[in-house]
Amino acid sequence: MLALEGTDGVGASAGSSGTSGAPHVALTTTDDASLVIALASGGSASARTLPFGWFPLTRIPLGKGEAAWAQYTNQAVAEGGTVVHVVDHGSHQPWNVVAVEMGGDGS
Repeated sequence: MLALEGTDGVGASAGSSGTSGAPHVALTTTDDASLVIALASGGSASARTLPFGWFPLTRIPLGKGEAAWAQYTNQAVAEGGTVVHVVDHGSHQPWNVVAVEMGGDGS
């Protein structure tokens, strides 16, 4: 569960899976002043390697060397229609990732 202030709810979402390579997905925002939250699983339980502008929210070891994690943008995406690339450079094993836009409420 995650409580967010200053949003008007869920906007766009996107998901992707892979058997190798870095977890990645592209999400096109639909609202101005949106935040993007990504949830992923697979890969190693080691710490994530996130690109600039992304911050870890949580990491949960799942056993057998795998983990689930969440990351988010800490700056609002200025305009709807912006493509946000979600990536994690720290995993190269089978993975799943979903990204969700939380639209700004104008406040």
